[in-house]
Amino acid sequence: MTSELTTLLLDKYEVSIYDLNGDMKGRETWPNYYSKAQALVFVLDSSDLGRMREVKVILTHLLSDQRVAGKPILL
Repeated sequence: MTSELTTLLLDKYEVSIYDLNGDMKGRETWPNYYSKAQALVFVLDSSDLGRMREVKVILTHLLSDQRVAGKPILL
């Protein structure tokens, strides 16, 4: 599975949330969602210290994309 869509109704707003996989294959699809995104939520397993370097590289790459610039990001 590459992504899962959840749609919520908050007050008068319809909010679409895409849960995108963080594995190597899943990350290839992330840029397809950047331009339409209003905000990003980046979830990581902070107990997996072995992957923190990998996360740093991934997050740096994500933040360098102009389609993400200026959008709120929750870590």
